[in-house]
Amino acid sequence: MSGIAAGRIGSRPEPGAGDPAADTAIDPAADIAIDRVGGVARGLLLDRAEDDALGRVIGRRRMCRDYLADPLGPGQLEAIVDLARRAPSAGFSQGVAFVSLERPEPPQPSPAQPPQSSQSPLAQSSAEPDPVAGYWGVTLPPARRSEFPWPGLLDAPVLITLWVRPQAWVERYGRPDKARSGLGAGEASWPVPYWWVDAGAVVQNLLLVAEAEGLGALFFGMFEHEPAVAELLGVPDGWRAVGTVALGHPAPDGRRPSASASASGGRPALAEQWHRNAWSPAVSAPVQPPEEAR
Repeated sequence: MSGIAAGRIGSRPEPGAGDPAADTAIDPAADIAIDRVGGVARGLLLDRAEDDALGRVIGRRRMCRDYLADPLGPGQLEAIVDLARRAPSAGFSQGVAFVSLERPEPPQPSPAQPPQSSQSPLAQSSAEPDPVAGYWGVTLPPARRSEFPWPGLLDAPVLITLWVRPQAWVERYGRPDKARSGLGAGEASWPVPYWWVDAGAVVQNLLLVAEAEGLGALFFGMFEHEPAVAELLGVPDGWRAVGTVALGHPAPDGRRPSASASASGGRPALAEQWHRNAWSPAVSAPVQPPEEAR
């Protein structure tokens, strides 16, 4: 049973568990505080490496762009989605929804029946529809796939599309206990559209829970394909797409660096992003080298 299904996030055994030497080693990728400010912050979260499951999960999380076709374990998807939805929500508006797409497992022939060729009429008539293939058919037609840099992404057995209904926040803040905010007048009354903020927290939960389960995950946008995907999935009017998360078992090189990680020049030093007590002048500090992946 997975760590999530057993109610213990991050409880899956680390590689080499049981080996005394392995048990005392700390994965460098998990040391999220290494030398961020001249070494002062080194290991603040992970001095408790054996106990700090959350710190280790955050530290090793990377986007995965190459997957094995193996299905998720029984009940694993439901457990992941159930935990992902437990994110902050302004006014407890709860206007986020998931539409998950699961690739059907190939049918297993019985001993009394020889396997059918995939080209045979019988096999074609009995095959289950593949919702994952349907998604890719709309967003990445076969004619465009020869130039797609991450073909292994199409092998992910699960895609989770996320949607928000902005009116849920407007309705919530139009109720008596929130009416003084003035945010119940309409979507335009929100200086910061909190439906996107709240959805981002759900996405982060989803990515971290997947990592805790030893799975790979990748968040990516629908962009111009949003109307077509909404029609394909039967999404009601009034819902907007946040994006899609691919989910599955990572291929051996599934977390290799993306072009974005190299082109961006890497993650800024903490001192360039963290201002204490007031906004401080720009600090001239070397940029951290690109991490293995985002």
